[in-house]
Amino acid sequence: MKNFKKFGALVFSLLIIASGIFVFNAFAVEYDGILYNLKSDSSGYVVTGVSNTFGGSLIIPEEIDGKPVIEIRQSAFKNYSEIGPEVKIPSGVKTVGNSAFQNCVGVKSVEFASGADTVKLGESAFSDCTDLSDITLPDKLSAIPEECFKNCSLVIVNIPEGVASVGDRAFIRNNTLEEVYLPSTLASIGEDAFFGCRSLTGFYVAQGNPSFIQSGGSLLSKDGKSFIQHALGNIPDNGAYSVPDGVTEILSGAFAFGALKSVIIPEGTQSIGKAAFSNCTKLESVVFPSSLKNIGENAFLNCSALGTVTIPAGVTDFTAAFYASGVKEVIFEDGVTAVSDDAFTNCKSLSKVTIPGSVTQIGSAFSGCSSLGEVYIPASVTQIAHDAFSNCASLKIKADEGSYAVEYAAAHNIPYELANQDEPETPDEPAVTAVVLKIPGSGTVDYRTKVTVRASAQNLPDGARIVLCDENGNIIKNGSAYINHDLGEMTQTRTFTVKAVSSDGSTVENSDGTSAQGSFTITVNSGFFKRIIAWFRALFNALPEKVFAP
Repeated sequence: MKNFKKFGALVFSLLIIASGIFVFNAFAVEYDGILYNLKSDSSGYVVTGVSNTFGGSLIIPEEIDGKPVIEIRQSAFKNYSEIGPEVKIPSGVKTVGNSAFQNCVGVKSVEFASGADTVKLGESAFSDCTDLSDITLPDKLSAIPEECFKNCSLVIVNIPEGVASVGDRAFIRNNTLEEVYLPSTLASIGEDAFFGCRSLTGFYVAQGNPSFIQSGGSLLSKDGKSFIQHALGNIPDNGAYSVPDGVTEILSGAFAFGALKSVIIPEGTQSIGKAAFSNCTKLESVVFPSSLKNIGENAFLNCSALGTVTIPAGVTDFTAAFYASGVKEVIFEDGVTAVSDDAFTNCKSLSKVTIPGSVTQIGSAFSGCSSLGEVYIPASVTQIAHDAFSNCASLKIKADEGSYAVEYAAAHNIPYELANQDEPETPDEPAVTAVVLKIPGSGTVDYRTKVTVRASAQNLPDGARIVLCDENGNIIKNGSAYINHDLGEMTQTRTFTVKAVSSDGSTVENSDGTSAQGSFTITVNSGFFKRIIAWFRALFNALPEKVFAP
């Protein structure tokens, strides 16, 4: 056979070692610079690597000396940068071992021959192939394992029918990945499988898939309760996003590295996974629902633009949730009982914290908050971690005489003063309270654009809700503290009002006498040519869609 040379024939060595005799048998060959071993049962050849002088595309033959090539050994080409730009794998290969091509930075495309038997891919098989942009997966594949394509440069991933699972971090940090096509057979997706895929514009789920659905390009569980991954490259121009109604949990890394500016999380959501919004450096505001109970570690890590954050009363665990974020003010709603460890550690811009009388303990929550000034700690607090306020150079504690906070401040050499000390008594004045409405701004759409409206409210009085009204004051959508309403196709300019109403239907009046309501207008471009274009779009079910959100 051309260029075929045997550098090892059948080798027999007798080793006499104290108690017995051992026989070593190996058959290794080199063909066009690729190294192979014959399997012990002579069923076929295993690719073990390449010679030291090999360079260029790796084209593995179907057979060697009449026997098929059936396996690529674990770490066979790991860290070998001279392979590329192409890798072609024959149909007889049934196993690609763990880390087989890991860190082969010269590989740009990988093609599995069609007609292959079921192939097993190993963990990290192609991870860190930073130039790998094109992959043709084998026709018969049951799983994509953990970190298989980590840190690659894939653009489109088309997972074939038959694949049942995608492992943890399988496609993590494919920053160029734009589209992912999921088969009807896919039943599970591991944690952080698509974490940090910043260019992703959409998931496309095959009809009949029993486990997943797509919503606006993002990936959710079939029942709509688990928000798995946001399409990070599909962000509205204003950067606003409202998580769909019905979601009860946002999974880890779902929005990480996204370009969002504001997020509304709907009522009913109970948990936010670890690193869910980490490194969203443009994120300025987040509206949490009253149903929220848990915010995962590093959920808002490095969200450097965050302003004021309000922690709902029902949240019981937010350990390290805002670690090293840019949050500037934190308000704990009455009902929060404990401030979790590392919740705001190293938040250098945090200057104001409001702690209610329901809080009884403060963990090591504010270490490294160098801008934190005066903080009132109520008498209800009976436990404070020794390093709760370490490296807070500007801190001054204000507390009630005889409270644990005074004792703590003295013991830790933190400046403090007693609340109301030497202050003349003055009649109590009613606090000015106001409902905070977040409503869309006015905008313009083309004729027959499908429009969705979203709005929310904070500080609603007990029993109050928000409603969406038309030009005549008729209620077209009732909400709680959140509204997500499909207006359908817009054919004429319309003005809408969002207002807070009490249980008797009257508009809520703020304590300063203003009404809790606001309006916006959607202007429709309805000229002749716009109507013609809309007619053609409707023929192909391609009418444009637009979301009006705060």
